[in-house]
Amino acid sequence: VETIDESDWKIVTATAKRVRREAAGATWEVRFYGGIGVQTMSMDAEGTLQESVSRAPNFRIVKSTEADTKNLVYRSMNGREVLAFPLGTEISAPHRLEQLRVRLKWKDIPFEEFQLEDRRQRVSSRSADSGGQTVVLEITKPSPLTTRASLPVEDPALALFLAETDFIKPKNEEILATARRVAAGKTESLEVVRALSEWVHGFIEAELITNTLSGPEVLATRKGKCTEYSTLFASLARSMGVPTRIALGERMIAGQWGGHMWNEAWVGQWITVDTSANEVD
Repeated sequence: VETIDESDWKIVTATAKRVRREAAGATWEVRFYGGIGVQTMSMDAEGTLQESVSRAPNFRIVKSTEADTKNLVYRSMNGREVLAFPLGTEISAPHRLEQLRVRLKWKDIPFEEFQLEDRRQRVSSRSADSGGQTVVLEITKPSPLTTRASLPVEDPALALFLAETDFIKPKNEEILATARRVAAGKTESLEVVRALSEWVHGFIEAELITNTLSGPEVLATRKGKCTEYSTLFASLARSMGVPTRIALGERMIAGQWGGHMWNEAWVGQWITVDTSANEVD
């Protein structure tokens, strides 16, 4: 089926699978945005929508009577982690943005624990009071790359980003063989990064699994969320001698800021690599 992405008025291809059918109605599972978005829709026998549950972003819509709506109890999120935040101002076409100003407010976490500045964003103002901290970020498109790095990168200061960890496995034989095949003939780190990003994006079937997989495990299962895209890419890139690190933050997804994981790779300077969307720099 085809749906409309109202954030940019684009046609988005989705797949619908009927997972239950009985006299009382049917339940469908709809996958869109490459499978990252999953929506379960329950219909009655006449085909009227009774309930819709989405996991990215996370929401639930239920058909109710007027009396039901007067007795709704809203869940308190105090003390819990929230991964999605609605935009304070609606943005009709985020893909066309040239510049964006974002105000962040939080409490209980020191400012120094965040890395808020890179080639795409800078802190334009900052304040703190007893209620927490506030930062305004200016986000723009990065300027074109002016540096190139040949492989392998042997700067001792970057050795940490070539090492093996619990989830990033550059020394794994299958990881190394896959990276060499995908990046065959490429000698510059940026070329390798682009080739690996495109391959990972097409290789993984996006699925919001609950556990975290290592690079070799993702290679074996071909499934995962943004976390698995990141661990697989980092494993492949490091195996080719490209310093790579994990980044955690927020990405604008379906009209909300959603918790997200991606990579940054050293190609003479740090650039952003989001393989879940195949976006490099």
